[in-house]
Amino acid sequence: MAKIRVMTADTQAVARRLYAEYIKNCDRYELAAALPDASLCEPYLRGHKVDMIIMDLLTGDGESAFGIAKRIKEKYPAIKIIAASPVPEQSWPERAKKAGVDSFFYKETDGADLIGVMEKACVDDLISVVSGDACTILLAHHPERNEEYARTGV
Repeated sequence: MAKIRVMTADTQAVARRLYAEYIKNCDRYELAAALPDASLCEPYLRGHKVDMIIMDLLTGDGESAFGIAKRIKEKYPAIKIIAASPVPEQSWPERAKKAGVDSFFYKETDGADLIGVMEKACVDDLISVVSGDACTILLAHHPERNEEYARTGV
């Protein structure tokens, strides 16, 4: 079975190295690229196959990562995008959802949480918001099922 090719885009070198280590330690994934800024994702995608992007919401040049994610999803709808945030800004998960992001990850969680978010992004059509030990699930494409998810968790 082919591995899922993951590209990371983060302004923090430490975060890029950690993501690379998490990905290398999972048989299902391989690191396609580790870019220093989300603004570099679109040019990279023109010549390379990528299945998933872990994208920092803070960009070095001030461009909106939500706008970048939206353009990528419009051109490459099959690519799963996980938005990563260093701060728990309450409005960002909803903005990510509107941009077409598949999952949202708060960086202060550990690698096991990130891998779990990656797994969910591969199989579900919903946004997973992970923060610490709590995981809240927001439906991205099926809001009519919110009540069922809230009640059952399934």
